[in-house]
Amino acid sequence: MNIDPGRIIMWFVIFLLSLTVHECAHAWAAEKSGDSTGRYLGRVTLNPIPHIDVFGTIIFPLIAITTGGWMFGWAKPVPFNSMNLRNRKWGRSSLHPPDRSVI
Repeated sequence: MNIDPGRIIMWFVIFLLSLTVHECAHAWAAEKSGDSTGRYLGRVTLNPIPHIDVFGTIIFPLIAITTGGWMFGWAKPVPFNSMNLRNRKWGRSSLHPPDRSVI
């Protein structure tokens, strides 16, 4: 298999950007619903560093893309306390608009 470093870097940057926007959207939605846990932990940010899970964001995706498989992985989930939500029936932080996950 021909491993193109430019292709790997491009896919990894896109992957990191999409994970960052996705997790930031979770933290933002939770904050708008009344829970500031994500804000206190510094997760309402587009800086990717607070969202990185070493294995799920770096190691696993790079192994997958360099071996010719599908690139997938995960970031650290944004914690939230459902007891802080203004309307507990709405888990809006879990159901943020899917457009924030698609790039």
